[in-house]
Amino acid sequence: MNKCLAVLAMLAGAPALLHAQADEQLRQAISRYENLEIERARALFEQVISPTTPFPVSEAQRVVAYKYLGAILATLSRRDTAITFFVAAIGRDPLVDLDRSFGEQERQVFQEARGRAFRIGMRPIVRDTLDPRSERTNFTIASTHNGLVRVEFLPAERLGFWELR
Repeated sequence: MNKCLAVLAMLAGAPALLHAQADEQLRQAISRYENLEIERARALFEQVISPTTPFPVSEAQRVVAYKYLGAILATLSRRDTAITFFVAAIGRDPLVDLDRSFGEQERQVFQEARGRAFRIGMRPIVRDTLDPRSERTNFTIASTHNGLVRVEFLPAERLGFWELR
């Protein structure tokens, strides 16, 4: 009986453990990238996005891997392939960006990738932050191209949604 409970406890924690393995692999890959161990970092990032990876990988984790792979390839002067990886990252998360820790060459290739992909992204709105008495609400919206965004609030009934309580 005790063995059965131990096995069940291990199985219940397995998804979290597997998800943590992807995080750890990304941490190692980023560390190697920052230490200029480019080829070792590249291999780790490629494992994360591989369809044969032994652990579940979230979309956010894939975005990180694609972003760094694009940066690595931009550094290696493989511009077209770098753009492909950057576009894959932007396609999964239009709000992805390269901070100042990336070099100018990587940021230039990233901007070119933004110009090739048309995506609009908006961070989810926390339900408790909307105040109907206020005239202003801040949204985080990003677009890969210049544009004008119009936000219109409609009652949920007009959209065909019903809230279950």
